[in-house]
Amino acid sequence: MFSPFLLVFITALVADGEKSVMLDYHQMKELRDTIIQKNGRNMELFQFYRKASENYPSWQMPKPEHFQRKPKQGEEVWFFNEDEIWWQTGIVGNMTKGSPEHGVWLAQVTPTQWPGNGGYTADYQRVIYPDKKRVSWQSQKACDLGTAQKEVKDPIMGKRLFNIAKSINEDNVYAYLGLMRWFINRKQWKSAYEMFQGCLKVEKRWFLPYMYAGIIKRKQGQAKEGLKQDPTEEFKTSLRHFKEAMELNPGSIEAINNLAHFYYYIDKNHRKSCFWHRLLSVFDKEKTRNVQHLTQHIEECEIVQPQYDHEEL
Repeated sequence: MFSPFLLVFITALVADGEKSVMLDYHQMKELRDTIIQKNGRNMELFQFYRKASENYPSWQMPKPEHFQRKPKQGEEVWFFNEDEIWWQTGIVGNMTKGSPEHGVWLAQVTPTQWPGNGGYTADYQRVIYPDKKRVSWQSQKACDLGTAQKEVKDPIMGKRLFNIAKSINEDNVYAYLGLMRWFINRKQWKSAYEMFQGCLKVEKRWFLPYMYAGIIKRKQGQAKEGLKQDPTEEFKTSLRHFKEAMELNPGSIEAINNLAHFYYYIDKNHRKSCFWHRLLSVFDKEKTRNVQHLTQHIEECEIVQPQYDHEEL
């Protein structure tokens, strides 16, 4: 049986599916666990959970120091990356006339992280005019330039820029994240995990470092498997980090996809992998365009899930 809280919210969903759905951490966990336990396949419930995940008050980087004036086309700006929930640097392009809030405008942006001929973002981003004398701007711009070095195949310069960013502002978590990614790309798992621990010393509420920590431990476990060694500890830690990332930002496509991937390929738990794949399927297709084989996973779930209908977890 569903708990009274779930019955109330499910009734509200059926009555008016367009209403704003706000659930706290415990309510979302209960809903998630109940759907998995009941082997649920009612897509209205997944839509309901999706709306709750998108409305969840995840921690995000506060607005950095800035001026109130409206940027002009071609000027550098802070813009808010919705996927990473982090303020990054770029150059402003077309802008809307209105302002969603005081001192914030909507514009297409060329992120500093993109190559020189990368064009502008398709969507309009929130932008603010930077105070370039602040270390927050200088450090983040160094980070973004470091990320851009991957496109021009200059990894040594990339690492140098991340270290420069860290030296400018030791409280910029993104500098540690950039080095974390750098070490992951070179399969230097121990050094990458040390950068994860550096992230946590500065900020424990941002989901992204946990997601990459899960990838590190998953890769370490797979390496152990290849050597015929026991990967249990690494896989256990990997799953914990993936769950932490999802709980901190339940609407993140990447966080959800990592859990779906883990349960399908590592844990071989089809009941749980189907929950996460079905959840991915109710998000906007543009958001899930980089999720591999999603249609095939859903088709497989239609075949395998009925056999679990009368099984207890």
